[in-house]
Amino acid sequence: MDKLYGKLNSEQLLAVRAEPGAALVIAAAGSGKTRVVTYRVCHLIASGVDPDRILLLTFTNKAAHEMLDRVEGLGGIAPGQIVGGTFHRVCHRILRKHAELMGFPKKFILLDQEDARDVLKLCLEEAGGLGLHGLKPAGIHRILSLAVNTDRPIPELLTEFAPAALDYAFMMEDLAASYARRKQALGAMDFDDLLWQTRRLFTQHPDVGSLYAQRFQHVLVDEYQDTSKVQGDLVDLLAQQHKNLMVVGDDFQSIYSFRGAHFQNILDFPNRYPDAKIYRLQYNYRSTPEILAVANQTIEQNVRQYPKVLKAIRPSGPLPALVPASTPNEQAHFIVSRISDLMAQGTALREIAILYRSHYHSLELQVQLTREGIPYVVRSGVRFFEQAHVKDVVAVLRILFNTRDEISWGRILKVLPGVGKVTTGKVVDRLRGHGFQIDALEKVKTSVSARGRPAYQKLCLLMGEIREISEPSKLIQTILHSDFGELMLYRHKNAKSRAEDLEQLADYALRFHYLEEFLSDLALLSGMVEDSPEDHTGDGWLTLTTVHQAKGLEWSVVFTLWLVEGRFPSARSLGGLEEEEEERRLFYVTVTRAKDELYLCYPLTSYSSRQGATQHRLSRFIREVGDDILERWEVVQKNWYL
Repeated sequence: MDKLYGKLNSEQLLAVRAEPGAALVIAAAGSGKTRVVTYRVCHLIASGVDPDRILLLTFTNKAAHEMLDRVEGLGGIAPGQIVGGTFHRVCHRILRKHAELMGFPKKFILLDQEDARDVLKLCLEEAGGLGLHGLKPAGIHRILSLAVNTDRPIPELLTEFAPAALDYAFMMEDLAASYARRKQALGAMDFDDLLWQTRRLFTQHPDVGSLYAQRFQHVLVDEYQDTSKVQGDLVDLLAQQHKNLMVVGDDFQSIYSFRGAHFQNILDFPNRYPDAKIYRLQYNYRSTPEILAVANQTIEQNVRQYPKVLKAIRPSGPLPALVPASTPNEQAHFIVSRISDLMAQGTALREIAILYRSHYHSLELQVQLTREGIPYVVRSGVRFFEQAHVKDVVAVLRILFNTRDEISWGRILKVLPGVGKVTTGKVVDRLRGHGFQIDALEKVKTSVSARGRPAYQKLCLLMGEIREISEPSKLIQTILHSDFGELMLYRHKNAKSRAEDLEQLADYALRFHYLEEFLSDLALLSGMVEDSPEDHTGDGWLTLTTVHQAKGLEWSVVFTLWLVEGRFPSARSLGGLEEEEEERRLFYVTVTRAKDELYLCYPLTSYSSRQGATQHRLSRFIREVGDDILERWEVVQKNWYL
């Protein structure tokens, strides 16, 4: 072990060699968290702890495999001796032995996401096909999942994530009960049940809980800041006997409350374990001192935190650049131009990333990258114009331009609840007989079942309303704010962000006066897109991603978009101190992804179909840092759009 200890810095060594008991390791960005966890396990084994009595909990299978492989290599133990894996995997193993105590067969069925939604569909049909305001099984399942993982009531979650469905909260509660009964009858659990039922097992059958608490002499938890309420409870139950618990995480990188992460778990750890020792890992191996200076000055504004300062191991580099642009289009053109310069200087595309707060912020950039032929991959989802809700709206526009577009008719009809493949075929056949006239929609509605008729009527009303509108932007806005548009959005689990996408699409369409030129532009952009990253050779692909999807990753060069109030921080994420501090942590994660160069970009003005011309105020997160640690760049104004 002495040789291994020599590979640790002083902070890491203290955590690895911590005395038995409770320990909280606050591991700042780029500080070698994985090394500490793996070396801690090796240290325990070298100190005489039986590997079989060590439990390692992670959030991804990849992290578990990486850590266990390292431990086996460093500690010289046989594979499989340490119990380790994701929370779900470990709970699954426990429930396979004790499921009968919970009223499930030992060989219970494990439902994947698609299976779970199919069961929900059966429950909906059993309840008379309640539409729940257009929410599809995927959206319903997300709400039910959050309720389980956060211990929050369904009405509270609907208020936050699907306010249009709030009036149906009592139906949703009945549906949750029906879903639980049907799973029990099927002898099936979904992934949320693995955690919830294990906690229930330990609390309702304390003898079983004690069995596992006694067995695991040491419990280690990775990414503790991302644990949910249920996961936090499980950790406490597993560690209740020996109190030898080491949790590793970074409160500065707690950014997943929308997924159910419970920030209080890491904040309250010293209260739940009064004798806990706290270790801070502050030496950063990733970024230059100049980049870390921005991160440090930003995050120190948060009140609820474990104070720490990132210390750079690497030598100095250029100051982070603050880049104001006149418009969003000029912002996009600057980034593309700068990327071209970096490529000419020898930087590979795979070493460059563009980060943004929300997916729709990348529209102008995706257009400009496509026009310039720069290959990119979108980690935060599919390319903007390939998203289902965008294609749905474009399908409506294509029908207005050419009512004989059967493909588009088929697409929008299938959007309607209660209208499936067979009904769609009947409606299209009858429309064909009427020459695909818009007026014929009312004439053929008898082909639609009583269940699908209300939604179909919303489509009829929409088509009648928009048939005389010619401006593409106004068309999109009208679709978005119609009953059909609401129905179209709330069938998805993230309706709010999809609405923002469509607002951005309407803004993009402002530059076109006629529907034909707008649709032609979209078709040309789609035709320029290369098929997949695997088809490209050379220096790889540029990465576009939301900050949430970028956590844990790093690039040599990072650009950040739309650093203005209302965008980053997001206007809909600022409800109080708690929300503002999470937004600031999100910005901290953004900054700490960059190794060598950081570009902080923002438009001074923009024009939207809703508000007209808007002058933007620089993000508070930039205003909080000193002018001396940023270099202000000037962007020459040009008419970038040709």
